[in-house]
Amino acid sequence: MYKDLLGVEIRDEAILKKIRSANNIKMISIIIAVVSFICTVLGLAISVNYLGMIGLLGLMASVVVFLIFLEKYRPIIRSIKYLNKYNLHSAAKDLNSNNINLPKSKICMGNSAFYSKNFSTIVPYSMILWVYVEKIKYMAVIPVEENVNICCRDGSIFKIKANREEMQILLNQIYSCSPDLVIGYGRNQENFYHEQVYKFVKSRKSGK
Repeated sequence: MYKDLLGVEIRDEAILKKIRSANNIKMISIIIAVVSFICTVLGLAISVNYLGMIGLLGLMASVVVFLIFLEKYRPIIRSIKYLNKYNLHSAAKDLNSNNINLPKSKICMGNSAFYSKNFSTIVPYSMILWVYVEKIKYMAVIPVEENVNICCRDGSIFKIKANREEMQILLNQIYSCSPDLVIGYGRNQENFYHEQVYKFVKSRKSGK
């Protein structure tokens, strides 16, 4: 078992590798940006053109690396921070990415949380309050894909992809840990969700 720096217990090596890669990519992006900025400033200060050019190229490279981090690696870091924030340190310890319960959706389910390989996201069942499908449309007209929005009690939203048939299995597991779960999109569901988020955040602030 490995204990992440933020306190979350992770046993699955593939998830740990994703976390380490995310941290490394983030640090590389920061280092490239800092070195590039220094080169740009020095190049301008002492009129050395090639230093300024190296700096500008480096800044562009750091932007590319950072975009890769946001797309592929940020979700797992966000998930770990989320588990840590609500003291759910052991929620992910039984996750096994080699044992995919929902193969079409690439989701493995543990007793307290699930892991989506597509989005590198871990979400604890007990924090989920509202689930609905969001259709992504090209030019706001042509449907191109569907995401499942997992809305949590504190207002946080995680996006995953899931096969419709397999989604029912996941919903049953979530419901067993979160019996007030709301499914589907509509004004009533949205109003209920926002009311519950307000109550949750207020109770957290008051320490209840």
